[in-house]
Amino acid sequence: MRYQVVSFGEYLSMAMAGQKVLDHLAVITIDDGYRDFYQFGFPELRKRGLEATFFVTVNFLNRKVWLWPDRLDYAIKNTRQTECDIHFEGRNFKCSIATDSQREIAWRALTDWGIAVSNEAKWQLIRSVETHLGVIVPDYIPNEYAPVSWGELREMSEQGIEIGSHTMNHPILSKILPQQLYDEIYASKAELETKLGIRVGTFCYPNSAPGDIDERVVRHVRNAGYRGAVFGVTPDFPDFYHVPRISLNSDLPESHWKIGGMEMFLQKYFTRC
Repeated sequence: MRYQVVSFGEYLSMAMAGQKVLDHLAVITIDDGYRDFYQFGFPELRKRGLEATFFVTVNFLNRKVWLWPDRLDYAIKNTRQTECDIHFEGRNFKCSIATDSQREIAWRALTDWGIAVSNEAKWQLIRSVETHLGVIVPDYIPNEYAPVSWGELREMSEQGIEIGSHTMNHPILSKILPQQLYDEIYASKAELETKLGIRVGTFCYPNSAPGDIDERVVRHVRNAGYRGAVFGVTPDFPDFYHVPRISLNSDLPESHWKIGGMEMFLQKYFTRC
């Protein structure tokens, strides 16, 4: 099956102009701003003449913040302890971390915990994990977690990669204070436009699970001047600020299953039930 691949912005232009969107139209999106996209993904897209949209976290590019799941990953991988035993906000978490698979399980459980609490509590949890494991996370971001540079981002923008905002600091937007929304939504757009000399019209909500956005968040994204935003797999598609998408990984059978529409189908089926 062949697909016509366009950027998210191009898809929005087609749909808003009333054009019939092709059944085999595809939009490739990449989140966060990691440098490995520049190293590996971008050359492959360019070789094939394919467009894509790269949603970046501005203060990650500025090297002012780590992406918070990476801090947990670093702490778990660099501790000398073989067990993680955390007591936080009346909840206990205990897990062996002696092997790679055990560390992966612990990381997933702790990131799920961080997603479920407020932004302030999330950072308290991360600091608690780092203290318990006896790991001092460096201020600099190691190469394995490194962001793309502004020069590399500008190069990709000039060669057909659409750049969109993925906020300033990557919080879950429904879990932050109202006054923080301005920086995350408006200021991130302004800084990208100033540093790259482009118009930024697309947005990506961090995490994009049910409950991660609300009407207040969507209203700010619309008022900031974005033309549309992507969300996770949802049974509803009320407007261009809730455009659903699927995530793919190295598991080819699972990815083919998702591309075939089964993930979306099951979401709709169980919602109706």
